Amino acid sequence: MRKVRFLWPLAFSLILIFSGCAIFSFFNQAPVKPHTPSPSHDSTEVLTNVTLSWQCSDPEGDTLTYDIYFGTVSSPPLVKSNHTTSSYVPEPLLGNRTYYWMIVAKDSKGAFTSGDVWSFKTLNTAPSKSANPKPSNNALDVDLNESLSWDCSDPDGDALVYDIYFGTTTNPPLVKENCPTPGYSPGTMYFNTEYHWKVVAKDPNGGVASSDLWVFRTRTTPTTVGTTDWSYPLGADFTSPAVDSNNRVYVSASNGYLYAFNVDGNVFWTFNLRQTTWSSPAIGNDGTVYQANRDGILFAINPDGTKKWEFNTESTINWSSPAIASDGTIYIGTANGRLYAIAPIGVELWHYDIPSAARPYAINSSPAIGPAGEVYFGCEDGKLYALNPNGILLWTFATGAEIVSSPAIAADGTIYFGSTDWKVYAVKPDGTLKWEYTTGFQVLSSPVIGPDGTVYIASRDNRVYALNGENGSVKWSFQTEGQIYSTPALGKYGFLYVASWDKKLYALKVEDGTIAWYYEATQPFVWSSPAITSDGFVCIGNFDGTFYAIQSLSPGLENSQWPRFRKNNASNSRF
Repeated sequence: MRKVRFLWPLAFSLILIFSGCAIFSFFNQAPVKPHTPSPSHDSTEVLTNVTLSWQCSDPEGDTLTYDIYFGTVSSPPLVKSNHTTSSYVPEPLLGNRTYYWMIVAKDSKGAFTSGDVWSFKTLNTAPSKSANPKPSNNALDVDLNESLSWDCSDPDGDALVYDIYFGTTTNPPLVKENCPTPGYSPGTMYFNTEYHWKVVAKDPNGGVASSDLWVFRTRTTPTTVGTTDWSYPLGADFTSPAVDSNNRVYVSASNGYLYAFNVDGNVFWTFNLRQTTWSSPAIGNDGTVYQANRDGILFAINPDGTKKWEFNTESTINWSSPAIASDGTIYIGTANGRLYAIAPIGVELWHYDIPSAARPYAINSSPAIGPAGEVYFGCEDGKLYALNPNGILLWTFATGAEIVSSPAIAADGTIYFGSTDWKVYAVKPDGTLKWEYTTGFQVLSSPVIGPDGTVYIASRDNRVYALNGENGSVKWSFQTEGQIYSTPALGKYGFLYVASWDKKLYALKVEDGTIAWYYEATQPFVWSSPAITSDGFVCIGNFDGTFYAIQSLSPGLENSQWPRFRKNNASNSRF
């Protein structure tokens, strides 16, 4: 048999070679654990444009790559794989945020080592500087009721609040703190006045940024203020006008006619009431005009001047004028002490009779309708009555003398009215007294209510009063040179229009009761109470038998709860 000896050395060599390869593979060393982070772990006030870096090496000198985990959660997500350097620039960060990051080092043979999870907190970034003011900086002819606005943002996405500085000096005072929106209404401003303002934006983390100081000037006073735009001489006494949405003016007169005037003062139509009238018109939601005469007939007149229907109360109607509920029900009082509720089709729904052991007590006050449909009215017996919408008596409130004044109703339901016992009353919705104020003579005028709840009312003591709606204290009073029967009207831009027996229509500044201007007629202003059209005309009748449209500074009534006699230009006396 032949022996083969030479193969053993070769086999042994191959075994050594393969064994060596296995030993080398089994003993590859993983990278060193990443360390020395920058920013350091738990550091604070780190800039938002930070560069992350770390240190790491491989025991065998292998080239390393890195997986980078980064985010705002404690187990951050992978944001970059196989990164080739030991530094990394993330996208711009948000301020005042905690960020977490981790590095996984990898060699070329598949070995890897995970680092710790590190964290740092960024420095809060202040809000941006407010810009794009409205009105624009150095703007002229700015409207008196202009609102302020501006643009501002926060680099961190934080919710911002604003401190607003506003006034007529170059160092304006703080008027609103922590305003949550980039806008502010300063209220009615003065004509031809320079205003300065700035805003300071604040984030929740103490970051602040002030705007520049901006300035604007309001529009100048019109030269035609206090002059007659048009007038209509009739030789008869006028009642208090109503005005529709097209500025068409409706007013009745003692000659027994109802007049509809266009905006230019031309007569659009007349309606024959067949008898004199002291009552004033009211306008329904559909444009129907309601007007009573002294024979006790209530007319419903279409917008084109034709009769829709008439309702006979079979009594005299003195100064009581129609109130119109939201469902179209018409309420009116009569001289025999009866309050009627009349359906929009002209039929009686119900009536309420004032209790009387002797003669009837006249209802000369015009009704007012409350928030739940309650009907409030004064009576010759000195009581204010409250009825529910079905004519059931809710309560009465007794004063010391006849009530001719018509109630005004505040946003909280308080009822304000005057009495011939010389007092102004505030009565709660439950019929209890809130406060009373004593003037110097009878109060025949009705109250109006300003945006801040101030109650304005006139007295036969020649004065108009501004009373605090909450407690009845006097804010100011203005004395005319004659008695006042008429009810004031609140116009936009902060003016109160008051007509007096001294022949003057006054425009008073509501903040202090000083005169802005006045118009003087040839005879007294008596019973007619002014309305204000949206194009700025104060419409009122005078004892000289002329109806006037006088140019004012107010483009319409003030936006308040009860700005004129019987609530609004429609004279619907409805809350």
